[in-house]
Amino acid sequence: MLTGVDILKIQRMTRLMEKSPQALGDIFSEGEIAYCQSRPHPAESFAARFAAKEALIKAIDSEVLEFDLSQIEVVKTKTGRPEFHITSQHCLDKIRTLTDKEEYKINLALTHEDDYAVAFVVIE
Repeated sequence: MLTGVDILKIQRMTRLMEKSPQALGDIFSEGEIAYCQSRPHPAESFAARFAAKEALIKAIDSEVLEFDLSQIEVVKTKTGRPEFHITSQHCLDKIRTLTDKEEYKINLALTHEDDYAVAFVVIE
């Protein structure tokens, strides 16, 4: 089992959105950007998704610059549960190597409260 957790101060994402809005495209997929911008508080949604990507990268013992983060997408299921849609072959290969499995499950939990967004990842 692999685990990762990340916490992000939402204000960091607010500053990024204000000072470097073009950077969002380097971090998030088009779908993530559209979803987050449609929310009442976009910075909270962006922060939670960034924390999710960081938690996944920690779970697989990697560095953030090792991947194209826009290829590690956080989407919602029909029931509203968050999950990853990963198109980065390098990331998928690393997960398979570490789990020693062709098929695995990635569990993702997201939350935000007041000033912080938190993500927790378990790969089994």
